[in-house]
Amino acid sequence: MLELRFEKPPFLELLRQGRVSERAFVRWLSQERHLLEALLTLEARLLSKAPQPHRLIWVNGLWFAVEELDWLAVVAPPEEPPHPLRTGYLRYLRALAEEPYGLGVAACWARQRVFLDAWGWLGEQGLEGGPSLVHQALLRWSAPELEALARDLRSLVVELPGGVSLEQAGAVIEQVRVYEQLGWAMALGFAREALLS
Repeated sequence: MLELRFEKPPFLELLRQGRVSERAFVRWLSQERHLLEALLTLEARLLSKAPQPHRLIWVNGLWFAVEELDWLAVVAPPEEPPHPLRTGYLRYLRALAEEPYGLGVAACWARQRVFLDAWGWLGEQGLEGGPSLVHQALLRWSAPELEALARDLRSLVVELPGGVSLEQAGAVIEQVRVYEQLGWAMALGFAREALLS
């Protein structure tokens, strides 16, 4: 069965403790914008490939991505180029747009699951302080609609559409997990740089 084990990134613990500056958090959000743009492109491609019963799920996913990018355009305007720890992930997502449909499905579900598990953990633990922007993000990313989308995406993964094998889907899920961990390492670097400056 395709599963993802939650691994708590050290960055989340710093967020929980209120030890991440707004500047560091905005830098991370700016990198999330790059990732969301790549995911938006991939999801649009998957919508065009999707069987009819899957299309509404992708329309919902695209709506969430566009709405999130609108919010990020307001709260994280100083856009930096993609960080070196993020560029491989962006290339990987672009390449998946040309791969079989089921591999893109697996990648989108894995990203959603890892991201929501991280913010779900933070919501359960509670924030001890920190910038108001972190509180806004936690409210946004704890929304039940996002969890419902993750369940819908998982239902697509379970089907293994497009002749994709369990092993192929598992390899994509593992690769996304690794890229997500690199993203959290990048965020931790931003937090540490801000503490030292």
